[in-house]
Order: sequence, then structure tokens, then C-alpha cells
Amino acid sequence: MKKIIGLLLSLLIGLLPLLAAQASAADTATATPEAGLAFLWDIPYGVDKATFTALALKNANVTVQPFTDDTSDNVQEMLMFAPDTTATYLGEPLEEGYFFFYPAVSTEDGADPAAPVGYDQAILYFALEQDEDVTSAVAMTDTLLRKIQVTYGEPELTLLMLDSDEENQGVNFTLPLIDGALDTEMLTSALTSHTTVQYTLGFDNVALYICSADSVYSVCLTLAAGTVYGMDNFRNLPMYTEAEAAQTQAPVADAATTFPEDDYLWRGVSLGMTRDQVIAAEGSDPLTQKENYICYESGTVAGLNTVLFYYFNSEGKLYVADVVMPDEHKNNADYITDFDSVDDTLQENFGTPVHLRQPNWAEGATEVAPEVYGDAIQSETLTLSSLWNWGTENIIYHILYCENGMMLHDLKFGKPSEQ
Repeated sequence: MKKIIGLLLSLLIGLLPLLAAQASAADTATATPEAGLAFLWDIPYGVDKATFTALALKNANVTVQPFTDDTSDNVQEMLMFAPDTTATYLGEPLEEGYFFFYPAVSTEDGADPAAPVGYDQAILYFALEQDEDVTSAVAMTDTLLRKIQVTYGEPELTLLMLDSDEENQGVNFTLPLIDGALDTEMLTSALTSHTTVQYTLGFDNVALYICSADSVYSVCLTLAAGTVYGMDNFRNLPMYTEAEAAQTQAPVADAATTFPEDDYLWRGVSLGMTRDQVIAAEGSDPLTQKENYICYESGTVAGLNTVLFYYFNSEGKLYVADVVMPDEHKNNADYITDFDSVDDTLQENFGTPVHLRQPNWAEGATEVAPEVYGDAIQSETLTLSSLWNWGTENIIYHILYCENGMMLHDLKFGKPSEQ
């Protein structure tokens, strides 16, 4: 349920009043496969949950179960894939599926008696190799687009929504296809430059979405009982370009080009500041925060994605900035490549280190050749570290290690006694 609970589902459902020209109650209740709409597994719109459940099993061998989403003010009653369900659509594997029935919204005043009744909409999430890999998400979107175009031709809507959340609509652009093909370069740029992105390709009652929230990507398809968008709402939108992106996206420092000097850190932050001073210097609320740290986006180091943690001591003063590089690899040797790339960048900025790529072996461990250091770190018998002096009193500590089976790659700026 990781994709349905939270921001992305809120965006999709929350945008329906804006995007939808829903079918009337009569149209929904009497829709059949001959009505000219796309149907999932030949299940007519307007059927009740019991009928939908039976037809999903009969027509597609898919088992569904009840699900209630109570993460917002309104309670959404729906069906979802049962555990261990294996299903495909358009020849691509599905990870999750959710099916809406109207009236589906319960409020203090009860359901709207004029709302359509019965099955109204399906949202299908496709399985990605890695949900934090933008390339995989864009490739899946491109594959699905080509398959949909065989039946529906060109999309009538190519809407790009940036930095939307439950409280803000964000900024809207159009991102058209290029000669009928996905503009993968510009789409990737948008997805990696903004906190939340939703790109909608609309075909009559079918819409293909690629979404991102904090660098986690989802690709989904909706099929609805009525047209799922209204073109009149989105005419004359500006086209998304790199220039438009630069004007709308929040500035994110790139640690590869803005390394700190002495006790000065990123974006006006310096060691010794209080939590409130750091937040004021950042100019925005942290992504996450606990009693002893706050967390922000940090750009890249040596081409690697990073997250920046500010840690505070018992006196409430900032004493270390920890740049975490969360990129994951299937091949452990790739972690060593990442480590060496960051070392190279650090040497370019800070010169000769105190020590470089120093192996630290666990007690009783058998030392191995550098070619298999990655596997040794994964087995928690080896830690790699590099060290630089930073200013007159501080150090930069670069470390690669494994804890509880998780590879961890950190770059810490602070005082030696507090590393």
C-alpha cells in the first residue's frame, strides 16, 4: 500500500474535481462495454462491489479485497488487490490496483444522493525495477504510451503539474510529445528538479500518469466512467522549458560546487547555530526532523544524490552536517566506485587528505584484495574512510560501511571530537 497512502493518491483523487467531467448517475449505472469507453477486464461501470469482485476473478483471475483510505478528511471506500496478487495490464506487471465506487466519500453530512453509484474508476500502479530510479519510471511510461497510442492515437492532454500538494495546486505547464513520442529529456528534467511532479497524458476516459514525490516515482493508469480531464481548464498553458523550470523550482544547492569553507556550511548555515537559526537560513521547513537532527535536500556530490542532515548537541547547537548518499546498487563494487568518485571531488576542493581510502577491518576479519572490498563491506567486516582537515579546527570525514545489511555512504563536516 506504499503508493496509495500519502501524497500521490491525494494528488490523483484531489485533482478529480479539477480534471474530471464525471459521467452522470444514469450514464454510470447503465454503462456497458458497448458504450465506447475503455473497460478494465470487461467489467462494466456502475456494478456493485460484489459484482466487481466476481468479474475480476472470473475475467482476469484477480482477487480483490475491501480497503478504506482514511488518510484525508474524507473516507474513501474502495477495493484493492489482495496480497500476493499477480496481474498484468497492457502486457506490463502491476504492483497495486485500487477500484473506486461512488458514492465513495463519507462526510459528516453523509454521501451526496445525486452522486453516481457503483464502480466508477480504477487506478493501476505498474511495477518498476526501482521506485527511486527515474530512468526506470520514464522508460515504463514511454512503453505504456506507445501501447495506448495503438488504440487511442495522440493524447488530448499533456499536462505537467509541478510542486503540487494537498494544500497547493503548484504550477501547471504543457509538455507536448515530440513527433508522437515522449519528451524523455524534458520529463526527466522536471521529475528530478521538483519535490512533487505529476505528468498526465489524457486519452478520453483513460489517463496515463507518471508521478514523483521526494524522488520516489510511480507510473499508473486510470480508467474512469467519464472523461477524466477537461481540456478547457488547461488551455493556453505555458510550455515547460528549462527556463520555466528555473523560474519555478526551489533552489537546491549542489554540494559538488558549493563545498563549505571552515565552519560555513550550505545556504547561510554555519556550525554553532541553533535549530531555529538553521531553519531560518534554509528558508523552508525540514523534510523530516527529530529531537537531535533536521533533514533537507542537498543536491549532488560527484553526481550522486544526497540528503543533508544537521545534527545538534545537547546544548541545541549545530555540531555536524552529515551528507548522506542513499543511491543503491545491486553490485557491491559500484559502492566502491561511488566512494572513489567522492574522494576525487574532495581532493579537487580540499587538496591532500590526512588519509585516503583507509581500510578498517573488524576484529578477527580476514583481509581481502581491494577488488572485493565492496563484498567485504557488505559482510560488515570492513569500513572504508578518508579524512581531510577543514579550516583550523574541523574535519571532513568520508566513510563507507554497512550496518544491519544496509550499505551506508556518508560525508560528515564537523569537529573531530564530535564525529
